[in-house]
Amino acid sequence: MADISISLFDLNECETVVDNLISYELCEDCDAPCDSLSLTFFSKKVLDEIYRVEASVDGKRVFTGFADTQREQISDNGFVCFIYARSSACLLTDSEAKPFTYNSPSALGLFKANCDGFGFSYEAGNIYCENQYQVSKGTSKFSALQDFVYGVTGDRIRIDCNNALTLMKTKNSRTLKGGVIGIKRVINRANALEKINYKLNSDKDYIYCRESAFMKKRKIRSRVMKNLAYVEDWRRDKVLSSVMKSKNSEYHTYTIIVSGFEKIGLMDEVRCFDSFFGNICGIVYSVVHSQSGGVEQTCIKARIPFDLEEMTYVDE
Repeated sequence: MADISISLFDLNECETVVDNLISYELCEDCDAPCDSLSLTFFSKKVLDEIYRVEASVDGKRVFTGFADTQREQISDNGFVCFIYARSSACLLTDSEAKPFTYNSPSALGLFKANCDGFGFSYEAGNIYCENQYQVSKGTSKFSALQDFVYGVTGDRIRIDCNNALTLMKTKNSRTLKGGVIGIKRVINRANALEKINYKLNSDKDYIYCRESAFMKKRKIRSRVMKNLAYVEDWRRDKVLSSVMKSKNSEYHTYTIIVSGFEKIGLMDEVRCFDSFFGNICGIVYSVVHSQSGGVEQTCIKARIPFDLEEMTYVDE
């Protein structure tokens, strides 16, 4: 069993190390800006109001965040305490960006404009464009950065457990050779998307089409309508691609349950062999580490990569 250490910090930054841990669940997901950590543990006294939470496994930090929910219930041995925390990216998702039109912006410039004072570092590289980029009213600070970076590079951003802003890319390849206790395959046709009908001017019909030949061959016939009249020209292709990828992202996935705390990251390539499913190779999009009743396991969800075979045309 992994050596997990969890520290709770109150409003005065006084540290309480969690002893008598009953259960925990640490969740990471490519489609969620924030990681989450849920804890249940015994305490002999009532806790002060918890503000910040840190967790490490075998001496390496795996979570840095802020408490959303704190509950304590009287028991025979003191108190049963529950903490739910989100990673520090919540500072950006919960804060609105200033509406502004940027000329020839860079990701670093947007980072400085939206992340100053939060203690984050910038490690996303030199990303810029020579066009205008508009941040609309109601856009979160996280989305202001995310939308720009994705529009330029096609990559998504993430705030890691060391409070660094990075790009989500496939970095490592992992082969699971032992400890696999369960595998599930899912083909999800319900959310799959064949076609996007869209328009570029508010006074015209949805005559433009983005279609997936891959999904069409699989007899998927669902479609959505998008008004791109208010999206900058240089971002429209990435917006369409994002919709198509998002809707089809869970078309073919595997869920792999591994005994213990498996150290694997989002966007890692994961491989394993099963006597029924054969060779499995996917890209990790969700990792859940959990412990309850003395049983520790890791749930890994991986997408099987495929080419959507996208094409664009005008349907007059």
